[in-house]
This record gives sequence, C-alpha cells and structure tokens, in this order.
Amino acid sequence: MLRYGIEKLKKCACFFCVLLILFSAVLKTAPLIAQNTQENRYSLRQIIGIALENNLSLSAAKSKLEASDWGVKKAYSRFLPKVAVNQRITKVDNFSVRNANFAIEGLKSFPGFEDIDIPPLLFKNTYQSSFSVTIPIYNGGRLTNNLEIAKLMHEGDRLSLKNAEAEITLQAVKAYFNFAKSREFVRVRQKALELARLNLKNVKTKNELGIRPKSDILRWEAQVASEESNLIEAENAEEIAKVSLAKLIGIDLLENFDIVEIPEGEFMQFEMRYTEIVSGDRQTQLNRLHSEALRYNYEKQLTVLQTSLSQSAEKAVRSEFLPQINFAYNYSWQGNDTPALDGFKFWDATIQLSYPLFSGFGDVSDLKKARAEVRQSEKLEQDYDRNIMLAIFTAYNTIKTSLARITLFEKNLSHAADNLKLVQNRYDLGLASNIDLIDAQVLETTAQVNLINARYELLVAGAELERTLGKPLVELENFSTSKRD
Repeated sequence: MLRYGIEKLKKCACFFCVLLILFSAVLKTAPLIAQNTQENRYSLRQIIGIALENNLSLSAAKSKLEASDWGVKKAYSRFLPKVAVNQRITKVDNFSVRNANFAIEGLKSFPGFEDIDIPPLLFKNTYQSSFSVTIPIYNGGRLTNNLEIAKLMHEGDRLSLKNAEAEITLQAVKAYFNFAKSREFVRVRQKALELARLNLKNVKTKNELGIRPKSDILRWEAQVASEESNLIEAENAEEIAKVSLAKLIGIDLLENFDIVEIPEGEFMQFEMRYTEIVSGDRQTQLNRLHSEALRYNYEKQLTVLQTSLSQSAEKAVRSEFLPQINFAYNYSWQGNDTPALDGFKFWDATIQLSYPLFSGFGDVSDLKKARAEVRQSEKLEQDYDRNIMLAIFTAYNTIKTSLARITLFEKNLSHAADNLKLVQNRYDLGLASNIDLIDAQVLETTAQVNLINARYELLVAGAELERTLGKPLVELENFSTSKRD
C-alpha cells in the first residue's frame, strides 16, 4: 500500500514538472509572438531606403561601377613600362647532344687542346635567363583614347547607377502614394456604409411608426448592399496596393506593416509649391524647367556621354592608321647547363617602328562604322531633348490641371457636405424623399473620392517632374525644401 502511494506521488510530481516546463516555454515565446505580430510603420524616407537597399539590380550596378573603376586603373597602367624576367629551360635528347658536341670532342683529341676548357655547343639541359623592359613611346593616340574611353565608361556606370536609384525611388514614391490613396478610399467607403446603415435603421423605425413606406426600407437595403460592395472593392484595392508596395521595396509580401499618414498640412505645402511652378507665363516656365532638366537629368547626361563615347571610339579607330614606336631593352645571360646566372652577359636596345600599310580594308570599315555610330548618338541626344520637353510639358499640365481640380473638388465637397446636412434634416422632417437623401450621400462620397484622386494625382505628377528635373525625391515634409547633392 505504501509502495503504491509512493508511485502515485512520483507520477503527480512528473505531471507538475511537465506543466511547469510548458508554462515557462509559453512565457519565453510570448514576447517573440508579440514582436512578430507587431505592426511596423514606415515613413516615405524609410520606404525609399528599404527599396534601394533590397533592390538586386542596384547591387549589380554597384559591382559594375567597381569593375569600371578597375578598368580606368588598367588604362592608366598601359602607359607604364613593362618589365619582365624571363627564364627558360630546354631539354634535348642524348643523340642530338652527342652529334652537336662531336666536333669539340674531336678537337680535344689533338695535341695541345687536351687542357683547354671548351664549353659544349649543346647541353642536355639548357637554362636561359633574361631581363627585359618595354616602353611605349608613341602609339598613335591608342593609349590616350583607351584611357578616355575607360573614364567615359566609368562615368556612364556611375550615371546609370544614379539613374536606377532615381527610377526605383520614383516607383517607391508612387507605390507609397497609391497605398495611401487606397486607404483613404477605404475610409470614405466605411463612412458611406456607416451612414447608409444609420439611415436604414432610422427608416425602419419610421416605418414602424407609419411615417415611411416599406419601399423606403427596400431602397436603403439596396443602398447598404451597394456600399458594402464598394467597401469590399476598396479594401481589395488597398490590399493589392499594400502587397505591390511590399514587392517593390523587397520585403515579405505578407509582412504586417503600415505607412505614416500624410498630414493635411503637407498637401497644402505641395499645393503652394506647385502653384508657384505653374504660375506666370507658361512658355517661360517650361523653358526654365527644360534648361534645368538638360543640366541635371541623369538620362540626358547618359545620352551626352554616349555621344562622347562614340567620338572617342572613332578616334581610337583612326589611331589604327597611325604608326607605333616602342622601345625595348634586353639584358641576357648565355644559356648553359646550370640555373645560376654565370654565363656570358650581353644586352641589346631596340627602337621599333611599325606603320600599317594594308589590313584588308578592315580598318576602313571600322572607321566608317564608328562615324555612323557618332551620328546615331548625336541624333539620339537631340531626340532625348524633345522627350524631356514632352515629359516636362505633360507633368506641368497635369500639375496645373490637378491644382484646378483640387480647388473645384474642395468647393464641391463643401457644397455636397452642406447639401447632405440640409437634405438629411429635411428627410428627418419628412420633407425629402429617399432618392433625395441617397443622391445627396452619393454626391458627397463622389466629391470626397474626386478630391482624393486629384490630390494624389498632383503628388504623382510632382514626383515625376522632380524625377525629370534630376532632383532627389525625399520625405514629404522635406520635399518643398529639397536640395541637390
């Protein structure tokens, strides 16, 4: 009996130990679970930073820039002398050695030649050593052209990296704005649904009192269903915008994150900033913006650089028709059967002149091709000037239109809100119909949606203009005072 009681106590002790371990594990993992479910809030600057950090094409562009930097160093190194230590060992078969040295062995058989040390004409193992220096004197501009091309390619890779960063930044800004806009649409639809449900509740109460007919209830139920459908669509668009933003900045598509709200004051600052841009004479403003873009736009700089690169390539091809002059110096030791430098020493210095006379017209074809590529680059550069002007004109007109639409929709929203209040009061008094109230509600909702669209249309057009002008896109509160690097 006592033994049975002891066994039972042991089982109870084991059970409590297991419970204690499980409880400790829960306490330890609870903070981790809470941390994983905690929502991150990102500002626009953080969104841009994450996008630039996680983008793989930017990493590849940085590696390419590093490679072109080494290319410039290599081009410089071609101006330096080339110094080399040369060593060679030659192994010959026994039969050839005997035949080559037969005359020496025969000579030693004559009286008076027995004690003379005559080196063999051919060794079984022959070691030869030399020291050489080669210095380019004149290469028809080949080295200078190669250096110029290497520098231009390095600058092109730098501009390509900057351009890629600017484009990714623009895409991140637009995705951020799209997510922010979709959230505002959700709030508008939630408010519209809440108001529709409230009116449905009120009309049911009035129907019970005999004030409103059954048809009013059916009409509001249909309106509630319509608003629920609108809310579902808005929430779906919000989720898609959120996932699209996550994909663009390179984070987990299912990460629980949010973005910092855009304050109302920032919208006003943007309106003031862009109002200044579109104020005054349109042609004067467009010309000013076009001149600024021609100086700072990365893609424009790349087209100018491509023209310079084509011109340098043409000069490099022309140098193939010019002579080359090189200096070479060699200091050598006579080969013998030991690797030691104990043979006869001798040196030679050479100045080599090479003049190309005929190469099968290949150089002429290369020159014609290079000149055609120069003309192509010049035409593309001129064409891109027109593309920049078109982009500025489009952004300028979009900004001007958006500002006008914002002013108009702000008035419409104010009138629609006042009208809704008036119709709601008249409806409560039985002086307005169902259709009047629904129309007033739809009118206010439409005005809110139109105002939101116009505001974000302005933000996107402004960001695209900043991108075309080559300005950095920074956080919203610093947009109006952004400076160039």
